[in-house]
Amino acid sequence: DNVFITDKDMTLSFQSSAKFSFLNNTLITPGKIKITSPNAITLWKGNKIFSDGGVNNNQSQAFTIDSEMPETPLPARKTKPVVIMCAVKAPVTDGNFSTDEWRGEFERLDREPSRRQCSGAPVLVKFSWDNKFLFIGAMMNMFDNANISKGETWGKDDGMEISLGGFDKGKPVTWVIRSYSNGTLQSVTDAGATAIAAERLGKRAIYVSKVREKPGKGWIGEWAIPLETLGHKAKPGLEIKFNMCAFINEYDNWHCWEGTQRENWQVGQAGILQLK
Repeated sequence: DNVFITDKDMTLSFQSSAKFSFLNNTLITPGKIKITSPNAITLWKGNKIFSDGGVNNNQSQAFTIDSEMPETPLPARKTKPVVIMCAVKAPVTDGNFSTDEWRGEFERLDREPSRRQCSGAPVLVKFSWDNKFLFIGAMMNMFDNANISKGETWGKDDGMEISLGGFDKGKPVTWVIRSYSNGTLQSVTDAGATAIAAERLGKRAIYVSKVREKPGKGWIGEWAIPLETLGHKAKPGLEIKFNMCAFINEYDNWHCWEGTQRENWQVGQAGILQLK
């Protein structure tokens, strides 16, 4: 039951929101309407839109009248590699995710599998590497820790999927690691790795999780993944195809580095890690 009026284009932002209802509002603008995080809106009903008049039957009109939620164009794929700084000192995989252990800026997992911008509290990640390991730290922010599902069923319980391109016996393979808020790590064969190879990676990868209490809510995951087991030799300039997707049980949503519009582990449609 609000009235929104602008004399230019209008932007409705629902950043860090989820399960939002937008009801019985009136929107008035002479231009276009853009909605950021449209997937945060689960109910759009009874709204009246007066916008972007244009020309109808060769007659100018002040406004076009509508009630449907304006469409949001699908974002372009991310193409810029994530540059990873070499660790001065290897991060400690203890679940504390101390930011002074990690060089560089946070990256956001901010897309749904559809490639649209995802809703809800942000999921933040950092990367590092040395001559043995690829290190990953992730902070799954949530609104209430009581909503953390501590099981180990993928797509139902809170977890993170890390997909990395590599090699097994000289042949290209996509490695898929699924980790849960309860500390469980699963190395799976969904993307084509053999059971023996997946089991080997699962035994050698290090993973620790911890529930956050202060200053925020949610949980933390830290990983040390052996590059040699992935089939890579650690060196500057190495590029690794990757994707990361967190499932947040609290509002039944995904936070991915890139939306592949198919299985999240389709790294050829996702991103690239570049060691520096």
